[in-house]
Amino acid sequence: MTVIKVHLDKRSYPVVIGTNTLHRLGRLAKKQISQGRVFIIYDAQVFALYSESLKAVFDELGVDVIETNLPPRGKEPSPTGLSGGCMTS
Repeated sequence: MTVIKVHLDKRSYPVVIGTNTLHRLGRLAKKQISQGRVFIIYDAQVFALYSESLKAVFDELGVDVIETNLPPRGKEPSPTGLSGGCMTS
């Protein structure tokens, strides 16, 4: 598992990348989530396998999930692309 810190002054946040991280997600989330929401970028095929477990982790923590999926490998993003799922405040 790799954690990359994105430095944006007051809006810095960690990006967690890895395999077999679902079982550690609750513990990681408690340490990192301060605003009550997470943004998840996923491959639709992988997310289909784990979405219920993933959402349950965040439901238990009372955290809102904002999600978007990557296009399948070799396909171009839709016109909305990833920005269609991004939220800023």
